[in-house]
Amino acid sequence: MKRLVKLCCGLIGVAGLLLACNGEPAPTLPTPLPVASVPPATATSLPPTQDLATATPLPTATTAVVTPEATSTPAESGAAAVTISDPAAGMTLLLGDEVIVRGRAQLPSTARLSVTLLSLTRLPLATAEATMGEVGWQVALPIPFNVAGNGRILSEILDEDDSVLASDEIIVRLEPDTNVMDRYLLLSRPVSENGAVRGYNLLFDGTVLNPTNNTVSIAIWANECQVQVARQNFVLGSSPRPFSWHGFIIVPAEAEGEACAIASFGQPGEAGWREVQVPLIVYPTTAAEARQLEIARPLPQTVYRAGDRLFIYGTAPGITERELQVSILLENGRIIDEANVAADLWGYWEFETTLSADLEGVAEISVSAGQTDEPGFVSQQTLITIQPGAEESP
Repeated sequence: MKRLVKLCCGLIGVAGLLLACNGEPAPTLPTPLPVASVPPATATSLPPTQDLATATPLPTATTAVVTPEATSTPAESGAAAVTISDPAAGMTLLLGDEVIVRGRAQLPSTARLSVTLLSLTRLPLATAEATMGEVGWQVALPIPFNVAGNGRILSEILDEDDSVLASDEIIVRLEPDTNVMDRYLLLSRPVSENGAVRGYNLLFDGTVLNPTNNTVSIAIWANECQVQVARQNFVLGSSPRPFSWHGFIIVPAEAEGEACAIASFGQPGEAGWREVQVPLIVYPTTAAEARQLEIARPLPQTVYRAGDRLFIYGTAPGITERELQVSILLENGRIIDEANVAADLWGYWEFETTLSADLEGVAEISVSAGQTDEPGFVSQQTLITIQPGAEESP
Protein backbone atom coordinates (compact mmCIF):
# COMPACT_ATOMS: atom_id res chain seq x y z
CA MET A 1 0.00 0.00 0.00
CA LYS A 2 1.39 3.38 -0.94
CA ARG A 3 0.92 6.65 0.85
CA LEU A 4 2.50 10.11 1.09
CA VAL A 5 4.89 11.54 3.73
CA LYS A 6 4.56 15.23 4.66
CA LEU A 7 7.85 17.18 4.26
CA CYS A 8 9.85 13.92 4.07
CA CYS A 9 11.33 11.67 1.49
CA GLY A 10 11.37 8.00 2.33
CA LEU A 11 12.03 4.42 1.50
CA ILE A 12 10.59 1.36 3.16
CA GLY A 13 11.00 -2.39 2.72
CA VAL A 14 11.82 -5.46 4.68
CA ALA A 15 15.31 -4.18 5.32
CA GLY A 16 14.46 -0.71 6.45
CA LEU A 17 12.98 2.74 6.06
CA LEU A 18 14.78 6.03 5.68
CA LEU A 19 13.20 9.49 5.70
CA ALA A 20 14.78 12.89 5.12
CA CYS A 21 12.77 15.84 6.37
CA ASN A 22 14.03 18.73 4.26
CA GLY A 23 11.03 19.87 2.27
CA GLU A 24 12.53 18.89 -1.09
CA PRO A 25 10.79 16.92 -3.86
CA ALA A 26 11.23 13.15 -3.66
CA PRO A 27 14.56 11.98 -5.13
CA THR A 28 15.03 9.09 -7.47
CA LEU A 29 15.21 6.00 -5.31
CA PRO A 30 18.29 3.77 -5.46
CA THR A 31 18.33 0.39 -7.14
CA PRO A 32 18.05 -2.26 -4.41
CA LEU A 33 21.06 -4.51 -4.12
CA PRO A 34 20.75 -8.28 -4.34
CA VAL A 35 20.48 -10.28 -1.18
CA ALA A 36 20.77 -13.94 -0.39
CA SER A 37 17.73 -14.62 1.79
CA VAL A 38 15.22 -12.01 2.88
CA PRO A 39 11.81 -12.32 4.58
CA PRO A 40 8.80 -11.16 2.52
CA ALA A 41 7.92 -7.46 2.57
CA THR A 42 5.21 -6.21 4.91
CA ALA A 43 2.76 -3.57 3.67
CA THR A 44 3.18 -0.46 5.80
CA SER A 45 1.62 2.98 5.58
CA LEU A 46 3.45 6.26 6.03
CA PRO A 47 2.39 9.86 6.52
CA PRO A 48 1.28 11.85 3.47
CA THR A 49 3.46 13.33 0.50
CA GLN A 50 5.86 10.73 -0.75
CA ASP A 51 5.66 7.71 -3.01
CA LEU A 52 7.03 4.57 -1.48
CA ALA A 53 9.27 1.94 -2.98
CA THR A 54 10.73 -1.26 -1.66
CA ALA A 55 14.29 -2.03 -0.73
CA THR A 56 16.14 -5.06 0.56
CA PRO A 57 19.03 -5.39 3.00
CA LEU A 58 22.46 -6.30 1.72
CA PRO A 59 24.13 -8.69 4.14
CA THR A 60 27.79 -8.90 3.28
CA ALA A 61 30.83 -10.36 4.95
CA THR A 62 33.66 -7.83 5.19
CA THR A 63 36.59 -9.00 7.24
CA ALA A 64 38.31 -6.62 9.62
CA VAL A 65 40.20 -7.11 12.85
CA VAL A 66 38.69 -5.51 15.95
CA THR A 67 39.01 -5.69 19.72
CA PRO A 68 35.96 -4.15 21.42
CA GLU A 69 37.68 -3.30 24.70
CA ALA A 70 40.75 -1.21 25.36
CA THR A 71 43.67 -3.60 25.82
CA SER A 72 47.24 -3.69 26.99
CA THR A 73 49.99 -6.16 26.16
CA PRO A 74 51.84 -6.93 29.43
CA ALA A 75 55.60 -7.01 29.52
CA GLU A 76 57.91 -8.99 31.75
CA SER A 77 60.05 -7.15 34.26
CA GLY A 78 62.88 -5.36 32.45
CA ALA A 79 61.27 -5.94 29.04
CA ALA A 80 59.57 -3.41 26.76
CA ALA A 81 56.58 -1.64 28.35
CA VAL A 82 54.32 1.29 27.42
CA THR A 83 51.35 3.13 28.98
CA ILE A 84 49.18 6.05 27.83
CA SER A 85 48.66 8.71 30.49
CA ASP A 86 47.10 11.49 28.42
CA PRO A 87 44.41 11.94 27.13
CA ALA A 88 42.31 10.17 29.74
CA ALA A 89 40.20 7.22 28.66
CA GLY A 90 36.71 8.36 27.63
CA MET A 91 37.81 11.93 26.88
CA THR A 92 35.95 13.77 24.09
CA LEU A 93 38.09 14.96 21.17
CA LEU A 94 36.86 17.27 18.40
CA LEU A 95 37.23 16.25 14.78
CA GLY A 96 39.70 18.50 12.99
CA ASP A 97 41.69 19.21 16.15
CA GLU A 98 45.08 17.86 17.18
CA VAL A 99 45.54 15.71 20.28
CA ILE A 100 48.79 15.46 22.25
CA VAL A 101 49.24 11.88 23.41
CA ARG A 102 51.67 11.27 26.29
CA GLY A 103 52.82 8.35 28.36
CA ARG A 104 55.70 6.35 29.77
CA ALA A 105 57.65 3.59 28.08
CA GLN A 106 60.62 1.29 28.38
CA LEU A 107 62.14 0.60 24.97
CA PRO A 108 64.99 -1.60 23.74
CA SER A 109 67.57 0.42 21.85
CA THR A 110 66.45 -1.04 18.52
CA ALA A 111 62.72 -0.44 19.03
CA ARG A 112 60.44 2.47 18.19
CA LEU A 113 57.13 3.69 19.62
CA SER A 114 54.20 4.08 17.20
CA VAL A 115 50.90 5.77 18.15
CA THR A 116 47.74 5.33 16.05
CA LEU A 117 44.20 6.70 16.16
CA LEU A 118 41.79 3.91 15.16
CA SER A 119 38.08 3.61 14.49
CA LEU A 120 36.04 0.95 16.33
CA THR A 121 36.52 -1.31 13.30
CA ARG A 122 40.28 -0.74 13.75
CA LEU A 123 40.61 1.33 10.60
CA PRO A 124 43.72 3.59 11.03
CA LEU A 125 42.75 7.28 10.97
CA ALA A 126 46.13 8.84 11.90
CA THR A 127 49.52 7.51 12.97
CA ALA A 128 52.91 8.92 14.04
CA GLU A 129 56.07 7.92 15.90
CA ALA A 130 56.46 9.24 19.43
CA THR A 131 59.39 11.29 20.65
CA MET A 132 61.11 10.00 23.79
CA GLY A 133 61.95 12.47 26.54
CA GLU A 134 63.58 12.31 29.96
CA VAL A 135 60.36 11.46 31.79
CA GLY A 136 58.22 9.90 29.08
CA TRP A 137 57.09 10.13 25.48
CA GLN A 138 54.67 12.27 23.53
CA VAL A 139 53.32 12.70 20.03
CA ALA A 140 50.85 15.01 18.25
CA LEU A 141 48.09 13.22 16.30
CA PRO A 142 45.81 15.07 13.87
CA ILE A 143 42.14 14.05 14.22
CA PRO A 144 40.58 13.84 10.74
CA PHE A 145 37.01 14.97 10.04
CA ASN A 146 35.94 11.58 8.72
CA VAL A 147 34.90 9.32 11.62
CA ALA A 148 32.87 10.23 14.71
CA GLY A 149 31.70 8.12 17.63
CA ASN A 150 33.94 5.92 19.73
CA GLY A 151 37.59 5.62 18.71
CA ARG A 152 40.80 4.08 20.00
CA ILE A 153 44.29 5.42 20.64
CA LEU A 154 46.83 2.60 20.35
CA SER A 155 50.49 2.86 21.40
CA GLU A 156 52.84 0.06 20.30
CA ILE A 157 56.53 -0.66 20.84
CA LEU A 158 57.73 -2.18 17.58
CA ASP A 159 60.93 -4.11 17.01
CA GLU A 160 63.09 -3.78 13.89
CA ASP A 161 60.88 -6.30 12.08
CA ASP A 162 57.70 -4.46 13.21
CA SER A 163 56.75 -7.17 15.67
CA VAL A 164 54.83 -5.81 18.69
CA LEU A 165 56.83 -5.98 21.91
CA ALA A 166 54.27 -4.17 24.11
CA SER A 167 51.14 -2.06 23.66
CA ASP A 168 48.50 0.00 25.43
CA GLU A 169 45.11 1.20 24.19
CA ILE A 170 42.38 3.54 25.40
CA ILE A 171 38.88 4.41 24.18
CA VAL A 172 38.08 8.06 23.37
CA ARG A 173 35.01 9.86 22.06
CA LEU A 174 35.29 11.60 18.66
CA GLU A 175 32.80 14.45 18.16
CA PRO A 176 32.20 16.65 15.10
CA ASP A 177 32.32 20.42 15.57
CA THR A 178 29.22 21.42 13.61
CA ASN A 179 30.08 25.11 13.94
CA VAL A 180 33.07 24.80 11.61
CA MET A 181 32.24 21.78 9.43
CA ASP A 182 30.49 22.17 6.08
CA ARG A 183 29.76 18.43 5.85
CA TYR A 184 28.85 16.11 8.71
CA LEU A 185 26.74 13.20 9.90
CA LEU A 186 25.23 12.95 13.39
CA LEU A 187 23.62 9.89 14.98
CA SER A 188 21.31 10.25 17.99
CA ARG A 189 19.92 6.69 17.83
CA PRO A 190 20.75 3.86 18.35
CA VAL A 191 22.49 4.38 21.69
CA SER A 192 24.94 1.94 23.21
CA GLU A 193 22.95 1.50 26.43
CA ASN A 194 19.87 0.12 24.65
CA GLY A 195 21.60 -2.33 22.35
CA ALA A 196 19.77 -4.17 19.58
CA VAL A 197 17.73 -7.36 19.22
CA ARG A 198 18.52 -9.96 16.59
CA GLY A 199 15.80 -10.51 14.01
CA TYR A 200 14.21 -7.10 14.65
CA ASN A 201 14.37 -3.59 13.22
CA LEU A 202 17.03 -1.28 14.61
CA LEU A 203 16.22 2.44 14.43
CA PHE A 204 18.83 4.89 13.13
CA ASP A 205 18.08 8.57 13.72
CA GLY A 206 20.20 11.67 13.19
CA THR A 207 21.08 14.85 11.30
CA VAL A 208 23.03 15.29 8.09
CA LEU A 209 24.60 18.17 6.18
CA ASN A 210 25.81 17.96 2.57
CA PRO A 211 25.93 14.14 2.23
CA THR A 212 28.08 12.91 -0.66
CA ASN A 213 25.85 11.91 -3.58
CA ASN A 214 22.86 12.63 -1.31
CA THR A 215 23.21 9.05 -0.03
CA VAL A 216 23.38 7.65 3.50
CA SER A 217 24.24 4.05 4.38
CA ILE A 218 23.38 2.25 7.60
CA ALA A 219 25.03 -1.00 8.63
CA ILE A 220 25.50 -3.58 11.38
CA TRP A 221 28.98 -4.96 12.10
CA ALA A 222 28.84 -8.07 14.30
CA ASN A 223 31.39 -10.43 15.86
CA GLU A 224 32.95 -7.63 17.93
CA CYS A 225 32.74 -5.31 14.91
CA GLN A 226 34.81 -7.67 12.76
CA VAL A 227 32.20 -8.56 10.10
CA GLN A 228 29.62 -6.43 8.32
CA VAL A 229 26.42 -8.49 8.38
CA ALA A 230 23.80 -6.02 7.09
CA ARG A 231 23.89 -2.83 5.05
CA GLN A 232 21.34 -0.57 3.39
CA ASN A 233 21.84 2.49 1.15
CA PHE A 234 19.29 5.30 0.83
CA VAL A 235 19.09 8.33 -1.46
CA LEU A 236 17.98 11.54 0.30
CA GLY A 237 16.90 14.91 -0.97
CA SER A 238 19.36 17.81 -1.00
CA SER A 239 19.43 20.95 1.13
CA PRO A 240 21.97 23.67 1.95
CA ARG A 241 20.95 23.34 5.61
CA PRO A 242 21.22 20.42 8.06
CA PHE A 243 18.15 18.17 8.07
CA SER A 244 16.96 15.17 10.06
CA TRP A 245 16.90 11.63 8.73
CA HIS A 246 16.02 8.24 10.11
CA GLY A 247 15.84 4.66 8.97
CA PHE A 248 15.42 1.05 10.00
CA ILE A 249 17.54 -2.00 9.30
CA ILE A 250 16.86 -5.59 10.35
CA VAL A 251 19.49 -7.07 12.66
CA PRO A 252 20.34 -10.52 11.23
CA ALA A 253 18.97 -13.41 13.27
CA GLU A 254 22.42 -14.99 13.61
CA ALA A 255 24.04 -11.87 15.11
CA GLU A 256 24.67 -11.74 18.86
CA GLY A 257 27.05 -10.14 21.33
CA GLU A 258 29.34 -7.15 20.83
CA ALA A 259 28.63 -5.25 17.60
CA CYS A 260 28.66 -1.79 16.02
CA ALA A 261 25.94 0.30 14.40
CA ILE A 262 27.46 2.44 11.64
CA ALA A 263 26.00 5.26 9.54
CA SER A 264 28.06 6.76 6.72
CA PHE A 265 28.22 8.48 3.37
CA GLY A 266 31.01 8.69 0.81
CA GLN A 267 33.85 6.19 0.38
CA PRO A 268 36.55 5.51 3.01
CA GLY A 269 39.74 7.39 2.17
CA GLU A 270 37.98 10.05 0.07
CA ALA A 271 37.43 13.67 1.10
CA GLY A 272 33.64 13.34 1.13
CA TRP A 273 33.62 10.36 3.49
CA ARG A 274 31.89 10.75 6.87
CA GLU A 275 31.01 7.99 9.32
CA VAL A 276 29.58 7.51 12.82
CA GLN A 277 30.28 4.31 14.78
CA VAL A 278 28.32 3.28 17.88
CA PRO A 279 29.17 0.17 19.93
CA LEU A 280 26.23 -1.89 21.13
CA ILE A 281 25.22 -5.34 22.33
CA VAL A 282 22.96 -7.54 20.16
CA TYR A 283 20.63 -9.48 22.46
CA PRO A 284 18.71 -12.70 21.78
CA THR A 285 14.93 -12.39 22.12
CA THR A 286 15.08 -14.40 25.35
CA ALA A 287 17.17 -11.75 27.15
CA ALA A 288 15.41 -9.40 29.57
CA GLU A 289 17.11 -6.45 27.82
CA ALA A 290 15.52 -7.45 24.51
CA ARG A 291 12.07 -6.01 25.36
CA GLN A 292 12.31 -2.47 24.00
CA LEU A 293 10.13 0.25 22.54
CA GLU A 294 11.07 3.22 20.34
CA ILE A 295 8.91 6.05 19.04
CA ALA A 296 10.57 6.98 15.75
CA ARG A 297 8.20 9.80 14.88
CA PRO A 298 7.03 12.29 15.89
CA LEU A 299 10.20 13.69 17.44
CA PRO A 300 9.92 15.34 20.88
CA GLN A 301 8.55 18.90 20.82
CA THR A 302 7.13 18.57 17.31
CA VAL A 303 4.41 21.21 16.78
CA TYR A 304 1.01 20.31 15.29
CA ARG A 305 -2.15 22.31 14.70
CA ALA A 306 -5.60 21.30 15.84
CA GLY A 307 -7.22 19.47 12.95
CA ASP A 308 -3.93 17.96 11.72
CA ARG A 309 -3.51 14.26 11.15
CA LEU A 310 -1.06 12.72 13.61
CA PHE A 311 0.95 9.72 12.43
CA ILE A 312 2.94 7.80 15.05
CA TYR A 313 5.30 4.91 14.35
CA GLY A 314 8.30 3.14 15.76
CA THR A 315 9.83 -0.20 16.70
CA ALA A 316 9.10 -2.87 19.30
CA PRO A 317 12.12 -5.21 19.26
CA GLY A 318 11.79 -8.24 21.48
CA ILE A 319 8.05 -7.76 22.06
CA THR A 320 7.24 -11.30 20.98
CA GLU A 321 3.50 -11.01 21.68
CA ARG A 322 3.47 -8.05 19.22
CA GLU A 323 0.57 -6.34 21.08
CA LEU A 324 1.04 -2.67 22.02
CA GLN A 325 -1.10 0.01 23.63
CA VAL A 326 -0.92 3.58 22.28
CA SER A 327 -2.44 6.56 24.06
CA ILE A 328 -2.39 10.34 23.55
CA LEU A 329 -3.19 12.51 26.57
CA LEU A 330 -3.50 16.29 26.82
CA GLU A 331 -1.68 17.84 29.79
CA ASN A 332 -5.02 18.44 31.54
CA GLY A 333 -5.71 14.70 31.49
CA ARG A 334 -8.07 14.68 28.51
CA ILE A 335 -7.72 11.54 26.41
CA ILE A 336 -7.20 12.52 22.78
CA ASP A 337 -7.10 8.94 21.50
CA GLU A 338 -6.07 5.45 22.53
CA ALA A 339 -5.91 2.11 20.77
CA ASN A 340 -4.31 -1.31 20.65
CA VAL A 341 -1.92 -1.82 17.74
CA ALA A 342 0.05 -4.80 16.47
CA ALA A 343 3.74 -4.77 15.55
CA ASP A 344 4.81 -6.74 12.48
CA LEU A 345 7.27 -9.66 12.52
CA TRP A 346 10.26 -7.28 12.55
CA GLY A 347 8.86 -5.00 15.27
CA TYR A 348 7.53 -2.12 13.15
CA TRP A 349 4.28 -0.54 14.40
CA GLU A 350 2.19 2.51 13.54
CA PHE A 351 -0.92 4.43 14.57
CA GLU A 352 -2.77 7.35 12.99
CA THR A 353 -5.41 9.74 14.29
CA THR A 354 -6.81 13.21 13.61
CA LEU A 355 -6.41 15.96 16.22
CA SER A 356 -9.82 17.49 16.87
CA ALA A 357 -10.33 21.19 16.20
CA ASP A 358 -10.71 22.18 19.89
CA LEU A 359 -7.34 20.82 21.08
CA GLU A 360 -4.55 23.04 22.41
CA GLY A 361 -1.54 22.49 24.66
CA VAL A 362 1.15 19.91 25.38
CA ALA A 363 0.22 16.28 24.77
CA GLU A 364 1.98 13.07 25.77
CA ILE A 365 2.21 10.15 23.38
CA SER A 366 2.73 6.86 25.20
CA VAL A 367 3.27 3.35 23.83
CA SER A 368 3.53 0.33 26.10
CA ALA A 369 3.63 -3.47 26.08
CA GLY A 370 2.43 -5.76 28.85
CA GLN A 371 0.68 -4.95 32.10
CA THR A 372 2.03 -2.34 34.51
CA ASP A 373 1.93 -4.74 37.47
CA GLU A 374 3.58 -7.66 35.68
CA PRO A 375 7.22 -8.50 34.79
CA GLY A 376 8.23 -7.52 31.29
CA PHE A 377 6.23 -4.29 31.18
CA VAL A 378 7.93 -1.62 29.03
CA SER A 379 6.81 1.83 27.89
CA GLN A 380 8.07 4.85 25.98
CA GLN A 381 6.78 8.43 25.92
CA THR A 382 7.31 11.63 23.95
CA LEU A 383 5.75 15.11 24.10
CA ILE A 384 4.26 17.17 21.28
CA THR A 385 2.66 20.62 21.20
CA ILE A 386 -0.76 21.29 19.70
CA GLN A 387 -1.52 24.86 18.62
CA PRO A 388 -4.92 26.25 17.63
CA GLY A 389 -5.92 25.44 14.07
CA ALA A 390 -5.69 28.04 11.31
CA GLU A 391 -8.74 30.30 11.16
CA GLU A 392 -10.92 29.78 8.13
CA SER A 393 -11.30 32.68 5.72
CA PRO A 394 -14.82 34.21 5.73
